[in-house]
Amino acid sequence: MSTVLARELETELELELEDEFELGIGARSTRRVWELDTARAEYNVIAPRDDRVRVTNTTAIPFRHICKLEMTFIDPTTRAAQTWVGTGTLVAQSKVLTAAHCIFDRHHSFGYATSIRVIPGKNGPGRTRREEPLGFALSTRLDVPPAWRNAPDHRAALPFDYGVITLDRPLGRRVGWWRRIGHASDALLQRHRVNTSGYPLSAPAGQPGNGDFQYRVYDRVVRVMPQRLEFVHDVMGGQSGSPIWVRWQQARKIIGIVTTEDDTLTAGVANTGVRINPTVLNDIRGWLTR
Repeated sequence: MSTVLARELETELELELEDEFELGIGARSTRRVWELDTARAEYNVIAPRDDRVRVTNTTAIPFRHICKLEMTFIDPTTRAAQTWVGTGTLVAQSKVLTAAHCIFDRHHSFGYATSIRVIPGKNGPGRTRREEPLGFALSTRLDVPPAWRNAPDHRAALPFDYGVITLDRPLGRRVGWWRRIGHASDALLQRHRVNTSGYPLSAPAGQPGNGDFQYRVYDRVVRVMPQRLEFVHDVMGGQSGSPIWVRWQQARKIIGIVTTEDDTLTAGVANTGVRINPTVLNDIRGWLTR
């Protein structure tokens, strides 16, 4: 198994160590029981315990590459501005990977965001570039799959909830960026736990939230599908667009993206995300070169 994992996660990068979990190679998997929570929730904390842990050092790799998104949309009916929170990941000097619904709103028919503020490694309520640990940038271009914009209904749109934000400045020159995005095999995802980290509006009890603090979770993927992943990670609103990644030794690879769109068949027992498959990877590759 180690040889297979090494081949899937092979990298030439030398990345620093940080407080984050590794694949348990050779360890016996523990069975996680699904437990019902609030039905129809956008996201769920799977009972009985909220497993999210605050990232106190957001300037460490890879957490410095994970960004809070502050998205502004305009309601076409009232012309009022609507501001939401999401999460994205720096994947090039001026490119951020996130969920499509953080870029283009289908649910309220708001369309594309008019602006997105991208803050890597945010760790508190600062607003100015000097107050943020690693500064911030603003969106200049937004890309999502045409199928996300044009899908006839919710279920048809689910596999296309991914996109890329182009920034007005190359944040990655200072911050660095996530170097590997790719497809992980069914066997790897079924056997090993995976990581995610993002910016929830609602934090665990007694912890600071409001989308200004980053929280990580390490848990199991419970259902692997060609285009989707279902998992029991505890995530809440604001963590849309968070990376799902695997780590082995020094190698980390983004293999999925947290989305808010729960499959109605599993709402309440699992959270869901887009799986990085060859089609998704090809779209991302194209957007990174624009």
